[in-house]
Amino acid sequence: MAGIGFPVTRIGFPVTGSGSGPPSAPTISASGGAVTLGGTITWPAVAGATSYTLYRDGASAGTVTSPYTEVAADLGYRALTMKSVGPGGTSVASNTLRWNPTALVEIFDLTTLTPGAITTITGRKAGFAPTQAVSGQRPVASATSFNGTPGLTFDGVDDCLAATCDFSAYSTQRIVAAMIDTTAALSVAIELTAATATTNGSFNIVPNLSGTALGSNARGTVGFGGKTCTDTLAAAKYCSFCVDTSIAAAVQFIRVNGVAQALTNFSASCAAGNFSNAALNIGSRNNGASLPWAGTFGGAIIFMSGTAQDADLTDAEAFVKSVTGL
Repeated sequence: MAGIGFPVTRIGFPVTGSGSGPPSAPTISASGGAVTLGGTITWPAVAGATSYTLYRDGASAGTVTSPYTEVAADLGYRALTMKSVGPGGTSVASNTLRWNPTALVEIFDLTTLTPGAITTITGRKAGFAPTQAVSGQRPVASATSFNGTPGLTFDGVDDCLAATCDFSAYSTQRIVAAMIDTTAALSVAIELTAATATTNGSFNIVPNLSGTALGSNARGTVGFGGKTCTDTLAAAKYCSFCVDTSIAAAVQFIRVNGVAQALTNFSASCAAGNFSNAALNIGSRNNGASLPWAGTFGGAIIFMSGTAQDADLTDAEAFVKSVTGL
């Protein structure tokens, strides 16, 4: 009797586990809620992950372990993310952390601008948005106009960006930025206009002031002569400047490329009060109406205030240095 054969069907069951696909993305956090120089970044372990890769502005910075501490040479990115790596592959990117020191009031990160004449720039923290509605008065963004890095160029005729930005909660102000001054004329690169002549104060970054006070009716007016900058670096005219002012006391300083400068081209009229809750102008005063500036800002314009200014100054200068290649 012949044997009866029954077909045998192999039933396959999918194998599940850590090797079946990439692990989940990590959730990263920073001490104090922001990435700063010497700050600590941590994340919980992810199931199935054997290592973690750090990314700055989308570029891999190598494998790191938690907790990870940022160092000076690493500062300068605008977006920090991380990916988990496991036998099944690499995860999608984590949440994003950004450089955001305690004293930061606002930062205009010019490296994110689309090349060409721009209508507005939007601050990364407070959301201030200096704007120019008139097409012929718009500064021009370029990926290479500042020392081969991104920059924003003003024509010295009528280019300006202006917005109502409320700094009235602060009695001190610190600005860190990079600039190329291309004119010998008296001009205003940055101005925070006073709300009235008897309240709140104004702040002026005034290249080529040559030691002469810029006339203003505002209390707490401060003028910075940018000639200090261009004299120091006459060959290239590139510099990172830091100007520190206080409305309540005549105590200010200027730093160029991280070095304190003599106050030869600096004048101040200080009185009790805070800074303005009125217009912020970049590239001239009064939205292009007077003292237009010819030059290029590079990388970032940073406003800081409060008791953490001193601790955060190194962070800010390192950030500007990194994004501008100075």
